[in-house]
Order: sequence, then C-alpha cells, then structure tokens
Amino acid sequence: RMVCVQICSMVLGLLQDVLLDSGLDILSDRLQLALFESLLRQDAIFFDAQLPSELVTQVTADVEKVRSFMRTLTTDTVEIFAGIFGSVVELIRVSPEVCGRVVMTMVPGFIILGMLLHDEWCDFGPRRC
Repeated sequence: RMVCVQICSMVLGLLQDVLLDSGLDILSDRLQLALFESLLRQDAIFFDAQLPSELVTQVTADVEKVRSFMRTLTTDTVEIFAGIFGSVVELIRVSPEVCGRVVMTMVPGFIILGMLLHDEWCDFGPRRC
C-alpha cells in the first residue's frame, strides 16, 4: 500500500512540475512581450540615454527574476495547501468530531482575520477598495 502512495506522490509531483513549468513559460513569454512593447512606445530620447543591448539584457534578467519568484511562490503555495489537505484528511480519519469542531472554529477565524486586514490588503492592488 505504501508503494502505491509513493508512486502516486511521484507521478503527481512530476505532473505538478510539468504544468507549473509550462504555465510559467507562458506567463514569462507574455511578460517579456509586454515589456518589449512598452519599450517600443518610448520616445527616441529614451534610447539615446541607454543602449538597446543593455535594455534587452535588463528585460531578460527581470523576466527571469519574476519567473523564479513565481515558481517559488507557486511551489510553496501548493505544498502548503497539500499539507493542510493532508492534515484535514488525517484528522477526519482519526476523529471526525474533532475535525468538525476545528473547521467550525477556523472558518469564522479566517473571516474575522480578513475583515481586520482588509484595509491593508487594499493598499497593495492597482485598484483601491
């Protein structure tokens, strides 16, 4: 039984990596295209101040930094949610009654936390609340 769990874990991990890499490739291509399009809209004075080769190098480096950050963020997020899901499944298996109590106390706690942090979260986005 543990062998099946290990094989499933390996297959799902591989699937996660493949989907994550393909998604990040698409996002980084779109970002790079948007950055190059914004460079093309600049005035001629902008290009007099900086060499085009330096701009291309900077755009490529910036896209790679964003891609690396997004990979780390996405991987960490998936691992966190997988851990939470696994903990809830194990808690249900051990004691469904305790699990129900935990969930019933966590949901209102998250709602209250969201209400308390609402103003701070609104300052980060492009749209203000």
